[in-house]
Amino acid sequence: MAILQERTTGITDGSIKKRFGSIPAWKMLSEYIWNGLDAGASNVNVTININELGGVESIEIHDNGEGIDFHNLDKNFDNWDDSSKKQVTLKGSQGRGRYSFHKYAATATWYTRRNNENARIVIDSSCIKTYKFQPLDEIEQIKDILNNGSGTSVFLSGITSEKSQKIPPIESIIDSLSNEFGWKLIVCSEINISVNGTLLTPPQHKLFQDTIEIDENQFSSNIIQWLNKPSGEKSYNYFRDLKDELQHRTLTGFNYKNDFFISGYIQSEWFNDFQATSSLNNDFFVDNEKTDGSKVLDKLLKELRKKTDEIYQKFLRERAAQLVDEFESKGYFPVYKWEQDADRLVRIEHTKKLVTSICVADPSAFNGLKAKQTKIIIALLDRLSTSSENDSLLEILENILDLDKEHLDEFASQISRSKLDHIISTIGHLQKCDLVIQKMKYLFKEHAKDVLETPDLQGIIEANTWLFGSQYTTIGAEEDDFSKTAKKLRDSDLEILDGDKISSSDLIEGATIEGAKGQVDLFLARKMITVDHSTHDEFIKCTIIEIKRPSVALNKKHLAQAERYAEVLDKHPAFNDERMRFDIVLVGTKISQNDTQINRRLKDLAGKGGAGLVSGADSRIRVYVKSWSTIFNDFEVTHRSLLQKLKIQRDELEYKSKTTLVDELQVPLTEEL
Repeated sequence: MAILQERTTGITDGSIKKRFGSIPAWKMLSEYIWNGLDAGASNVNVTININELGGVESIEIHDNGEGIDFHNLDKNFDNWDDSSKKQVTLKGSQGRGRYSFHKYAATATWYTRRNNENARIVIDSSCIKTYKFQPLDEIEQIKDILNNGSGTSVFLSGITSEKSQKIPPIESIIDSLSNEFGWKLIVCSEINISVNGTLLTPPQHKLFQDTIEIDENQFSSNIIQWLNKPSGEKSYNYFRDLKDELQHRTLTGFNYKNDFFISGYIQSEWFNDFQATSSLNNDFFVDNEKTDGSKVLDKLLKELRKKTDEIYQKFLRERAAQLVDEFESKGYFPVYKWEQDADRLVRIEHTKKLVTSICVADPSAFNGLKAKQTKIIIALLDRLSTSSENDSLLEILENILDLDKEHLDEFASQISRSKLDHIISTIGHLQKCDLVIQKMKYLFKEHAKDVLETPDLQGIIEANTWLFGSQYTTIGAEEDDFSKTAKKLRDSDLEILDGDKISSSDLIEGATIEGAKGQVDLFLARKMITVDHSTHDEFIKCTIIEIKRPSVALNKKHLAQAERYAEVLDKHPAFNDERMRFDIVLVGTKISQNDTQINRRLKDLAGKGGAGLVSGADSRIRVYVKSWSTIFNDFEVTHRSLLQKLKIQRDELEYKSKTTLVDELQVPLTEEL
């Protein structure tokens, strides 16, 4: 057996222990894991041994690195605040980590193998400045180290019950270590770190990989955006050579501001011979083309700054969009009660874009504001941006927002465009709607006999539900269960079905009963979650549109049929939830000249719940009656002034065939953009 040597570190016990202060258990473990990784390990396994009482009894850290250089202990274990690992960013370069055990354990024992030689080192916390070193025969070495060919195993023992209580659950340790080593696991995919058999995985992140070329030098760039703040250091770019040794680091310039967490890891052959200015030792003959003052590095840093800023701007836009969605859900945006529904939607979108632009320009603009304050500011911003005081808005914001010149110019451009964008979007929307109506008028006039309810008219209706009111612009995608249930209820009620029977009094002029029987009614049922703009409460909006066959004129029989349907829906268990609100829209070619009840209802309820309301003004189930002529006229009357000012040039439709018109009309407006 080899002789046991006792060696001393050049510092007192008290000085060593004083330098550590308070250190959490995961941080203590990370010191030994980093030592293994710095020694070139690809596998580091931590085992936390639990006793019968549930306390931590001992801890083991095993790695397959190159082992400790125990022939030069004067350059590592003998030194405090120093190490043989001199790269500027190696975690173990200061030589302190090996002493961290004393905060939890009485003794630390290292078994190591390097260059086919074996040794053991022991440090006792009671006399931490002194350690014992002993060369080992292979029979005395740990089998796993022998199997790996090299490596180090550290055993931390003598953990008291009191110290054990300060060690958190294994799951918590795994989370902390995953945060600490996340970047290493991402950049070096060949590395595995485990705790009690559970592999560490990187925290949530986005990885941006790229190759940067500077003066014919290739740099592999890995920029990591973290969802949560990583532990330890500030936001750095780390530069490594092809041996994966860290040679240099610089601040990214985005030091976790606005919860933007970023790290850069750059690797290149260019760093193989890199020397930091601080390590040049005034050697005037060193090649200064590969130092921290070189032109190549300067260009690289500028390119990294540019790429990181692009990621940052995208992050700000996404976060601003989330904040705007939150503001909308809380009812912070104006409701524009004085606007028509279509115009209200455009105004809301305009204001949302404006608030988004401000949040991107200065993410802290709305921080710390109460709900009422936020509402007032958003309302004022909206009024200023759509008035002649647009320039005043920019002047105010310029004096408040914390922006550099580049971002201020960009924001000024956005604000200057906002009013124009608002006008353009309104014009574009009205132009598309007007063109649809002109096409439908022409289709009904010139091709009425050829238009089929299914699939021609049904496809047109599904693509243009806004025709029945701008509140139906988006009524949700078809849900098979809801649609089938609603249709089944209608078709199973005898009183409703009785209203489907056609008599001569139901027909429009020139139509026959035989011809009417060859046509079908159209039925469209949809539901979606929406928000009540007066109360800001969410509810389920259910829309049922029934379009009577073209040869039928609407009369009191059809009104009674619709109201009976409302009664059936109200009583059905699947639909009697108070959060469900129904709009039943009955549409026909015209309202019968002989009918007085529908016209009287329309007159009595005018202005109480939207155009066409005939029943349920104060109920959760409303019934509407509309004719195609009133649908077309309502749009033109509502927007007549603006349409005349815009002098909309309508397409020449006379030459278009029925098939061409139907195909065009079955494309939703949003797809025509």
